[in-house]
Amino acid sequence: MLKPKREILDGKYLEFFLNPSDGYAQATARSKSGTVTNLHLVEIKQFEIPLPPLDKQRKIAACIKTERAIIEGCRELIRLYKQKIKKVVERV
Repeated sequence: MLKPKREILDGKYLEFFLNPSDGYAQATARSKSGTVTNLHLVEIKQFEIPLPPLDKQRKIAACIKTERAIIEGCRELIRLYKQKIKKVVERV
């Protein structure tokens, strides 16, 4: 529902800001019930979003995307090793 002005704000940058970071904290702080379900446009317009130059926003978003992919790969590796360990323990 949010449509950023693309000439000053990269959509991916905004997405990463709003998810588990300061943006989410601002959303829950401004919501009516302590959750984001009752957040209105008036409150959203009050968000303080750091706005580096657009090219820097894109670089930041790309770095976050890369780091998240690495983290997800590590989680998958942990899951696989847990399965292997469980199988070894079962055999013992």
